[in-house]
Formats: sequence, structure tokens, C-alpha cells
Amino acid sequence: MEQPTTSQMLNKRTARTTHDELQASGASRYEIGVFYRAALSQQIWASQREMADALGVSTSGVSRFLALANIPVEVVEALGSPNDLTARVGELLLGALKLSGKSTLIRRAIDAKRLGYKETNELIEYIVSDRIPQQNVGKIRVRLARDKKSLRVELPQLLRLVPHLSRLEEWLSASITSFEVSMLSQVAVSAMLTREARKSKPDGIVRSAESRRP
Repeated sequence: MEQPTTSQMLNKRTARTTHDELQASGASRYEIGVFYRAALSQQIWASQREMADALGVSTSGVSRFLALANIPVEVVEALGSPNDLTARVGELLLGALKLSGKSTLIRRAIDAKRLGYKETNELIEYIVSDRIPQQNVGKIRVRLARDKKSLRVELPQLLRLVPHLSRLEEWLSASITSFEVSMLSQVAVSAMLTREARKSKPDGIVRSAESRRP
């Protein structure tokens, strides 16, 4: 039986120390998974089972953590922290990785970050499903600016619209025009109804009502 060399023994000792430090510091599953992957790629241990036995962890746990390490670092960065990579989130991302591929997942993660999504649920919906998350926009306030010639729009989570300002301007222009037409129509209809109401009233009632006006 081949005996381990001094270098291999030192590597294993260092790896065990590093593993203990990671666990003591509350490292995320992803970070521990990256450590497991590095240990195997450097052939510190010959197999997952051998590594699990040496580190005092289950083989199934090693397997799960190694799977998380396959998630691209760009996706983890988009989430904000490896600690946000929970078991549920990891399962969803690994499913999307298998279905769509690494490059697609990275592209979606970069897009989600650029669009300003920050909540984990929103990020996962965009990255995994490639669809715009349903968002609670919050209360929008429109105020008259100090110059009395322009309006100030206060909108929560405005950063997500910054990449689309030109399209937003076009939409606002069309929407304001439509709003003005709608308001003018309402005024016209109200005036017409008032005239019709006056015509339908007896002359005496109309005169009496007019005589009471100041």
C-alpha cells in the first residue's frame, strides 16, 4: 500500500484546518462547496467519500455543497452575498443551469443587476424564469417643481427604470397627451349634461334657481 508523502499529509492537515475555520466562521454553503471543489481538484483526497470521512461530514452533504459550487460566480454576485444562496435558491438555480446553460444564466444575472433588482425573490424570478418580476411599485407622487413650470415625479425603486429613460419619456409624452384629451372630454360631457338638465327643467324652477345665486 502506497504511503502518503509529507507534502500530502501537510496539505490534508491544512485543508482540515481551513475546513474547521470555514465552519466556525459561519461560511455559506456555496463557499464551503468551493473549498470542497478546490480540495478535490488539487487531489488532496482521491474521492468525495474519502474527503467526507477525513473532514467528519456526510458524503451527501459534500455532494450537495459541491453542486452549489457549480453556480457561476456572476450569479452569486448578482444575489449580493453567498449567504443568500439558500438550499431553495440553490435548487432553483441549479435547475435553471441544467436547463438553460451557464452562459444564459450569467447573462440573465448581469441583466438583473443592471436593471436594479435587489430583492432575492425578484432576482431569482428574473434569472431562473427570464421574466420581469411582479413588483409592488409603491405610491407614486407628482409634485409641482419650484419653477412652477415642471413636475417632479417621486417613484420608489427608480433605479430599475434608468436604463429605459428614453422609452419612459416617449411613454409619458403619449400618456400625458391621452390624459389631457380624456380630461377635455370629461369637461365637454359635463357641460353637455348640465345644458340638457337645464332644458329638461320647467322655466320657473330654472329662474328660481338662478335668482338664488349670489
